[in-house]
Amino acid sequence: MKKTLLFSAAALVLTASLYAQTPGAAGCYATSVVSFNQLKRNDGSFVPVAQSDPSRALGVPQNDESQNFVSLGFGGSITLSFDGAIANGEGTDIRVVESTFNNAICPRYPERVRAFASQDGCHFVYLGEGCQDFEFDLGSLEWAQYIRLVDASPLGVPYQGQSIVDGYDVDGVMCLNGTLSNPVPAAVELGANEAISYTPGLRRNGTPVEPARANPANALGLPQNTNTVNFVSLGFGGSLVLKFDYVVFDNPLANDLKVVETSFGNPACTSFPELATVEVSLDGVNWTLISTVCQDGEIDITTAGTIQYVRLTDRSKASAFSGTADGYDVDGVVVINQLCGNSNALSRIMDDVTFRDESFSAAAYPNPAHDQVMLTVQTTESDNQLNINVMNALGQVVKTERVNCTEGSTVQHSLMLNDLTQGIYFVSIETTSGKEVIRITKN
Repeated sequence: MKKTLLFSAAALVLTASLYAQTPGAAGCYATSVVSFNQLKRNDGSFVPVAQSDPSRALGVPQNDESQNFVSLGFGGSITLSFDGAIANGEGTDIRVVESTFNNAICPRYPERVRAFASQDGCHFVYLGEGCQDFEFDLGSLEWAQYIRLVDASPLGVPYQGQSIVDGYDVDGVMCLNGTLSNPVPAAVELGANEAISYTPGLRRNGTPVEPARANPANALGLPQNTNTVNFVSLGFGGSLVLKFDYVVFDNPLANDLKVVETSFGNPACTSFPELATVEVSLDGVNWTLISTVCQDGEIDITTAGTIQYVRLTDRSKASAFSGTADGYDVDGVVVINQLCGNSNALSRIMDDVTFRDESFSAAAYPNPAHDQVMLTVQTTESDNQLNINVMNALGQVVKTERVNCTEGSTVQHSLMLNDLTQGIYFVSIETTSGKEVIRITKN
């Protein structure tokens, strides 16, 4: 094995001695479809039914001009899983086979794809972008069991004389270096894990930020959200670039990131307007401006789609502060839309930061459950409806219910699970006064 992965300060350092590599083709083809989000053709029409069966991306690729493939549509995606753990060996590790009729070369028929790999089906690493048939290296991952492909074909360009095209056509995915037995998963966390750059501005009085407040490592991991110096100050006009171990895909149903800032005594933004712009990027080169936050703030990355880097730049107005003020203080940036892991830590962040004074609460029993689970919800004086979303391990909503309730009461609601497969789910219960996310197991 040629690579070592250190996901976080507390992560396991994986070495080649932990694995026994299995040569050959066993387990080297995708065996099941985890998710499929087909979008439209370049003219806005639907992809034909004959090219819409995601199971055609499974097994050994035909690599011919038959219609044994599935079209993603422009911007569409598919996530595939393998029975075995794809090994990270010498050279490239997976080959994605695409179907393009008449052997049209990429410059004339630029059907492109972005590839991502994951060990747990939730936290994905970006492998790169390719055109038509393409090979990818697993990069920082010692092994992977899930591959996600996202169409990146350009709109508004000619496709060898065809006016209507379907985007990237997946014939199959194969591993190139065999599989691993007894793979050990790497640790992951919700917070950023690497400070790429830190360019502090000056304090209000023109002096440098104090050394104790100038350590960018204080912005990594989960935020402490306490009145202690476990943050990094940007200084007025300063900036900080953070990187996650994995990419963050936009969740269209929720905000995606939480920026946590430290202001002693929890003053209101109007009296202590510490501001920062938030930019995001997939590659650390091309940036999308998302929003400006005042102190703590939630971020929706919809306009960027998929990201791995966050850049915070102080925009506080110096004249609003005293001479020793040092601008925006970054306690941490965390992912809040990927509920398939670290649910206890996520719940703590959301409770301590977003709903500090809530009286709304919810519980589920029994857990694990088989056919149904009883939700007990304590509402506040401002609640009259429960919005219940059940999400699978990928954060996809699989069940939605709306329940009318009486303000300031205890509500018991039976949530049926008999139409769900076995596994881990997350039940999000939201009212006007707050939100609770409960992890449940369906037996």
